[in-house]
Amino acid sequence: QVGWVVRARHDRYLANADQKLWAFMRERKVRGYREVDVPKCPARGSRPQVAARVARLAVGSDRVTIPTPHNDPRFAGAAPIELWAVYAVEEHPPAEVDPIEWMVLTSEPAESLAAANAILDWYTLRWVIEEWHKVEKSGCRLESSQLRDADALERLAALTAVVAVRMLQLRD
Repeated sequence: QVGWVVRARHDRYLANADQKLWAFMRERKVRGYREVDVPKCPARGSRPQVAARVARLAVGSDRVTIPTPHNDPRFAGAAPIELWAVYAVEEHPPAEVDPIEWMVLTSEPAESLAAANAILDWYTLRWVIEEWHKVEKSGCRLESSQLRDADALERLAALTAVVAVRMLQLRD
C-alpha cells in the first residue's frame, strides 16, 4: 500500500494498442514547462566538458496501461498494470549536448502540471538517495559488519543512517 516512482528504461508497447509508450507520450498535449539546473559535466574520453546550464523541459502526463511480461511465468494470467506516465523533454537543448528526456512511471495520479512536477521532484531526489546508500555502504561500511543477529544489525543500520546523513551534510 505504498506509492512508487520509477524511471522507464525500455520503450514498451501499451496494452491493447500497437503503439509504444514514448510515441504515445510524445503525442500528448504538453501540460506546461519547468526549469531544472543541470550541473556541469566533466570531460570523459573524447567527449568535451559541458558547462552547467538551466534546461527548460516540456512536461506531459497521462494514464497508461502496460501489459505484464508475457514470457515470465511469475506473471502468467496477471492483469495489465495501470499507471501514470510523466514525460519531460528538453525541446531546445544547446547544440553540443544531448537533450534531457525523462519517462517516469508512477502509481500516483498526475492529472495536472503541479502533480506531474511533484512526481518529477521526487524522481530528482534519487541522486541524493543513491549518494546516501553509497555513504552507508562505503563510508560507514555497513555491509562489512560481522553482526549475525538481525536486531543488532538493525540497530547498526539505524545508527549508520544518521551518520550517513551527517556525512552528506558535511560534504554539501
